[in-house]
Amino acid sequence: MPEEEIIGKPDQINPEWFREELKKLEEDARLFISWLKATGNWEAIAQATLAMRHIEDARMRYWKVIQYLSDGTSIYDKK
Repeated sequence: MPEEEIIGKPDQINPEWFREELKKLEEDARLFISWLKATGNWEAIAQATLAMRHIEDARMRYWKVIQYLSDGTSIYDKK
C-alpha cells in the first residue's frame, strides 16, 4: 500500500484534532490512575503515572509542531 494511503495527504491532516485526542487520552489515563489507587497496587500506579506523563509530554511536543507549522511563535510571545 502506498504511504499516502496510510497517513493521508498533508492537506487532510488536522494537527489540532490529534492534539485534542491526546488530551482525551491523558484525561482517561488520569481516571485509570484514580481507579488503580483504589486497588492499592503501588507498582501499577507508578507505571500508569509514568505512562500518563509520557502522554502529557507527547501532547506538549505536538503543540510545538503545530506552533512551528503556523508562524513559529509561542502564544506567550504574542502578549
